[in-house]
Amino acid sequence: MAVSYSKPAIHEAASLRLCSSCKRPIMPGKKAVAFLCPNCGKIIIWRCYECRKHAITYRCPNCGFEGP
Repeated sequence: MAVSYSKPAIHEAASLRLCSSCKRPIMPGKKAVAFLCPNCGKIIIWRCYECRKHAITYRCPNCGFEGP
């Protein structure tokens, strides 16, 4: 019986997401939310738990929309 081995796949490390409000990295396992900009729908907005809890403003880099 022949055993075939394939070459191991090389994957790039996932980049940390930055909160759109405070610009801090959102660490894996931390509470956060991601959604498309409510105005243009082209950019993914990332918000950390703390900025959401305190209603810190975010701004879409594409259209300039600001939201809580």
